[in-house]
Amino acid sequence: MPKRYSLFVLTMMIDLKTQKRLARWYLLTNVFDVSSATIALWYYYRCRIESYFKLLKSGGQEIEHWQQESGLAILKRLLVVSMACSLVWSLQRNEGEEATELKQVLVRLSGKSQKRCSPPTAGTLLSGLFVLLRIFDFLDSINYDLTQIDNLRTRLANFAEIFL
Repeated sequence: MPKRYSLFVLTMMIDLKTQKRLARWYLLTNVFDVSSATIALWYYYRCRIESYFKLLKSGGQEIEHWQQESGLAILKRLLVVSMACSLVWSLQRNEGEEATELKQVLVRLSGKSQKRCSPPTAGTLLSGLFVLLRIFDFLDSINYDLTQIDNLRTRLANFAEIFL
């Protein structure tokens, strides 16, 4: 049996402005015919893919439960979810007033609890975004104005009082 060797790769992420080390990785690999920089890049890509799937799961998009009938249907759904993930990541990095207000709305719609001083997680924002998109879809599909929606809320409250 031939001997197997591993290559040790040390790679670091450094902030170009401050020259401060942000992260350090120790990687073991059995790939010898590419540069250490390429191996580090492959691991970076893998980490980004894992982050994407973690966001999908934490945002309530459990792909294994999707029950799509064809590959094309899965692709379409993945494209929509990917656009939503990109939007959430962009919103998460934006510190503007409008973005902050939108983040607060999405956190409330998500139904997830959040510490007051901590920024919202991407999964929380994604959950809230899908609730907001369902609300928009519902409002587009009915012919109600705000008065009729308020009447619905009143009727629902009256109906709830029957059980109290």
